[in-house]
Amino acid sequence: MESVLEEWKVRSKNLLKNVINRGKSVLQKRRVYEIAILLGDTLFMCTMQEGRFVKQKEYRLETVDETSLEEVFCRAKKDGFTNNYLWWIATTSSEKIKIRKYPYMTEEELSETLYWEEDRLFGNTPIESSYRILSQNAEGYEVIVSAIPKDYVDMIVNAAKKAGKIISKIGTVVDFFNRSCTST
Repeated sequence: MESVLEEWKVRSKNLLKNVINRGKSVLQKRRVYEIAILLGDTLFMCTMQEGRFVKQKEYRLETVDETSLEEVFCRAKKDGFTNNYLWWIATTSSEKIKIRKYPYMTEEELSETLYWEEDRLFGNTPIESSYRILSQNAEGYEVIVSAIPKDYVDMIVNAAKKAGKIISKIGTVVDFFNRSCTST
């Protein structure tokens, strides 16, 4: 069991690096940026400077709740993660992802359509959602839509705030999809 957990941690670190490398153009615009991702009961944090990893560390949480996250953010601050602004890569087992096709419309109309379809796609639970257009042609769009529970987002934001950090960007899996991807 322990070897499986270690293998999962290595894969998680590699996932974090791959996700961040895809977003390097965004990160290179700022000189120093801190990024965090919570996988299971482990929080992975890294500092990037001009698109390069400067520092990385993982923190175990006793429980995944607001208090434990606040404590970990405070420990991270003592370990040199001092930037007050944090980019959060949201991962949770309750994240829902859907791929849908829509007829041609303007991108503004598509955005509004997705807003009004959230209940139909994800139910009545309060959520935070994002989408990415996978493909577009004269017939319409293929879109990937992601939703995470609002209470999960609130927990992260509140824990960071209590520790003196501000979540400046929350990215979901959808935010890191390559636009050239298509569903199978």
